[in-house]
Amino acid sequence: MSLKHILILPLILLLTACSSDPVSNPELRHAQELLQNHPDSVGVAAGILNSLSPASLTEGDRNLLSLLKIKADDKMYVTHTSDSLILSVVDYEKKHQDRGFYPKALYYAGRVYADLGDAPTALTYFQLAKDRNEAGSKDPILQGCIMSQTGRIYHNLELYSEASIYLREVIRLNEAQKDTVNLSYNNQLLGAGMMHAGKMDSARIHIDRAYQLAKSLPPEYLEFMSLYKAMLNKKMGQPDSARFYIKGIPSKIWEDVLPMALATVSEIYLNANQPDSAFKYASMIIKANDSSYIMYKRSAYNVVLSSKVRHLLPPDSIYPYTIRFLDAANVELTRRDEKSVSHQRDTYNYALHLKKSQAAENKSSFLTLLLYVLALIILVLLIVLLLIKNRKNKRIIRLLEANEMLSKKIEYYKNISVSDKPDKRETIESKDSERCKENELQNELETNIMELCNLPGEDKIDEIILISPVFNSLQEYVSKGKVIGDEDRLWDEIEKIVLTASPSFIRNLRLITGGVTQTEKRLALLIKCGIKPSQAAILFSLSKQAISGRRVRLKKKFETKDIDVESLDRIIRRL
Repeated sequence: MSLKHILILPLILLLTACSSDPVSNPELRHAQELLQNHPDSVGVAAGILNSLSPASLTEGDRNLLSLLKIKADDKMYVTHTSDSLILSVVDYEKKHQDRGFYPKALYYAGRVYADLGDAPTALTYFQLAKDRNEAGSKDPILQGCIMSQTGRIYHNLELYSEASIYLREVIRLNEAQKDTVNLSYNNQLLGAGMMHAGKMDSARIHIDRAYQLAKSLPPEYLEFMSLYKAMLNKKMGQPDSARFYIKGIPSKIWEDVLPMALATVSEIYLNANQPDSAFKYASMIIKANDSSYIMYKRSAYNVVLSSKVRHLLPPDSIYPYTIRFLDAANVELTRRDEKSVSHQRDTYNYALHLKKSQAAENKSSFLTLLLYVLALIILVLLIVLLLIKNRKNKRIIRLLEANEMLSKKIEYYKNISVSDKPDKRETIESKDSERCKENELQNELETNIMELCNLPGEDKIDEIILISPVFNSLQEYVSKGKVIGDEDRLWDEIEKIVLTASPSFIRNLRLITGGVTQTEKRLALLIKCGIKPSQAAILFSLSKQAISGRRVRLKKKFETKDIDVESLDRIIRRL
């Protein structure tokens, strides 16, 4: 075979492989096209998929059939109950990524685990799907779905700041695609998150926009957005406006959001001093046996047992209602415990960690593959060149000699001693010198401690601390009355951010005081972060008197006796 044929044959094979269609069955291809481009024909596509016999399909088509069935169920709002099918799809597509279905398989794995209630695993698959899509086809529709679902999971976990990052991005994609339905939905979700986070101005902007967009959609969309308009006005203390938006909602709203609508409407009528209407809608929740109403039972009992509505109850039913109200409250408390803030943060950090790990693994795999390809190309070229002529033998010999010489040089440098062992006397003198410097620094700090206290300017918290997630966590702990346990990782994060702002803080604290206990160090770290004594009492689970005692003991450790306890905070924040 000539050299020309040797070079042309691999090119022909490569072009043939690239031009092959990953779908060989025409009916399967038709169902795929319907699901992709005709959302209203999901039922037709599902019928085609169910009529196909897996035994008559190739392995690739069987795998695509499974993926499209999962996709069809998802589009028809069928809740996924098992991960066995999607895992086999992901495994196959990972091994055959040239087919182009791997990012979609990862996305639907995320949807399956979202339905199964496994948020960390769902987030992991969504992040992987996002990375693969960005590195490959860059499908904007798939990207929008990934960002939307990720934002919804963070919203459901009550991580509204994290959710807003993804929802703002998906809104930008919706605008580019002129997707009015999803643009309305995602603005509503972002507005709801801002509302729950207490950012009412931002909430109003997005909910108003969702409401305006819904006016061009079917009536049920507008009713759904009206519900959130009512909820926002209720939260902002505007009962008349809230009542305007709830007219007729319970009779027109979608079934899956009816429990929330009934709870909202009953509370609005209660605030508007219309007890009969409030009692009517709250009773509908109480009488419902569907599990979707459970989380709204406490709200309903709260309405009917309120002073404005209680007179509508038969006297002998008040006690049973009270018992049921307590049961409903316990159910809600249990649910909230399971979705505690610490668990939510762990979930978020866990997803980010897996994303970074996967990115590093992907980079490593790509580099390894690239090296193998380069090595193979070099090997093929060498063989071809050797078959043509033998003139490169001398060069190969020189390369071998150079390699041998390099190996000898490496071995030679390995055997060279880097330096003699340091003199013992010099080591002792060096340690003594370090001690002297430390004593001088300690004396200087003790001498100037009052100057540190009396420096002009406001006693401000460092900007690095103020903008950090650690500061937000501290404020959240204080507002919710949470205690920072001895083993809580938040202590390490506090120390890390303080040292980022003031690298010599702990060293200077120990020099001034002559040494502090773990508890005293943690108290000083909280003071550095702007935590007041009353707030510190909450975080340590101690009385204010106990915190005051600890502050006095810490103050007594300062060598200078002329400072008072009030000056302690100023000195610590300026270390």
